[in-house]
This record gives sequence, C-alpha cells and structure tokens, in this order.
Amino acid sequence: MANFLSLKNFEKNELLKILSEAKQMEQNLYNSNTLFSSKILTAAFFEPSTRTKLSFFAAAQRLGMKTLDYLPEFSSLKKGESIEDTIKILEGYSDILVIRHYEEDIFSKLDTSIPLINAGNGTDEHPTQAVLDLYTIQKAFSKIDGLNFLIVGDLKNGRTVHSLLFALNNFDVSIKLFCPQELKLGKNFFSALDQDFLKRISYVSKLELTDIDVLYMTRIQYERFKGKKPKGLEKLYRLNPSILSKAKDNLIILHPLPRLEEIPKEVDSTKHAYYFKQAKNAVPIRMAIISYCLKK
Repeated sequence: MANFLSLKNFEKNELLKILSEAKQMEQNLYNSNTLFSSKILTAAFFEPSTRTKLSFFAAAQRLGMKTLDYLPEFSSLKKGESIEDTIKILEGYSDILVIRHYEEDIFSKLDTSIPLINAGNGTDEHPTQAVLDLYTIQKAFSKIDGLNFLIVGDLKNGRTVHSLLFALNNFDVSIKLFCPQELKLGKNFFSALDQDFLKRISYVSKLELTDIDVLYMTRIQYERFKGKKPKGLEKLYRLNPSILSKAKDNLIILHPLPRLEEIPKEVDSTKHAYYFKQAKNAVPIRMAIISYCLKK
C-alpha cells in the first residue's frame, strides 16, 4: 500500500505507469469491474469540491468499491473532536481515505495504517489533478516531452499549478508563466525543482500563444486572500478572440475549474477547449491512482 500525497519526489517512470494504467481503465470503463469489490473508499472533504469528490466516487464505484461520504458540517467536529481523532475513526471504517483540507501541513498530523490520497491541501498541492492534467496532455499529443507550456493565473495560491510543475519537473518541456504581479510563485517554491528544469522556466509579460502547445489557465483563489480582497484580477489575463487567433492550430486549453472570467463561454465551442474533456478524464486517472495506492 502507498499514500499519494505529493508529486515532489515522484519519478517519471512511476507517473508513466499510472498514465498507462489509466488508459487501460478508460478502455474498460463501462465493463463490470470487481477488482476492489471488498474495499471501501471514504472521502473526507473539509473544503468545497465538485469534480474531485464526485470523480473519486465514480472512480471507486467503477472499480467495484463502496464509498462513504464524510461531511464535516454534520460530524462530531462540531462537538470539538480533533481532526486527528476524526481520521482515526474513519480509518477504522475504510480501506482508503481521500482527504481535502485547508491546512497545508495537514498530512504531517495524520498517522494511518491505510493509504491516504491528497485531494488538495490548502495552497500546497493537488497531486491527483496534476496527474489528470498529464493524462489529458498525453492523450492530446501522444507525448509530454518536447511541448511548450504557458501557465496563467494565480500561481502563488494555486495548488494545481504547484503539483503540475512538480510533475513536469520530470519531463523535457519549456514553461512560461504569466500572472498578476502579486501572485507570482514564492521564491522558496523553486528550490524543490531541478536546476536543469529551472532553466526552462521563465516569466512573460504578455499573454502570447504563438509557440504554445498547452495553455493552462487558473482562476484567482480569492478565498485565500487575507484582509481586503481585490476583485476582477482575472480580467488581466482574460482570453479573447484576438489572442486565440494567433495560437497554434493544435493548442489545447486546460483549466482545473471552476472558472471565473478568465475563459469566456464563447471559447467553449473552439477546437482549443479541452477543459471539459480534462474533467471527464478524472475518472480513469483516479481509478489508476486508487489502484496504485492499494496494490503498491
């Protein structure tokens, strides 16, 4: 058994094996699967979620598993129970735990005998989303190496961006970053990346798509701001027809969703819009991650 908490120390071969298994899962998605029919997956989400939680439930049920949905607002947390005690209780009812929490260091507080999957911990990471992103990219281009990325939005608070960069650290890719000045990645973040990879990362001052293969858009994480919250920062990098008209023919646009105003709805009908396909890919990739955790 294995946890799935961070992509910082994942190796390329491990990631490629998960992507390969996800492909097999997708090819047999609608066939009856009893691989883990005796297992129970519990989701404990202490922050809101649509795609991540429901796709984990769908993935588990496609694998023949039962699912439990822990709801903090109706739990003994309201009576003062600690998060550590809560997780110990859930461990006793489950074979694998999927946890989303607002604290960056939440997993350092938890000690369980069953696998833990990180479904997002504060502004730190969202590792299963990043593997989902890789899977979508691989399906679109039949490769990941050699591609040019432009990652846009709230880079400071966006945990999806953090995990994606940790994942791409394993590949031969070029990365440009574009964001509002106050939302750049913290200097400490780069210390976790390889020096050769850092040479292929740069900030840009314009939203230009001429040489970009993968445009990765993110929303502003307004819920992470302390004190007075600004409004409408995403308008600084909003896509429009003029920007897209200069894009490569095979450019794909990804977004972990939900979106604000950075991608107007008229983009949805273009050949570049891949974010709904990306969301659908969550089921086979999370099936593969569950399998990885239970079989390793």
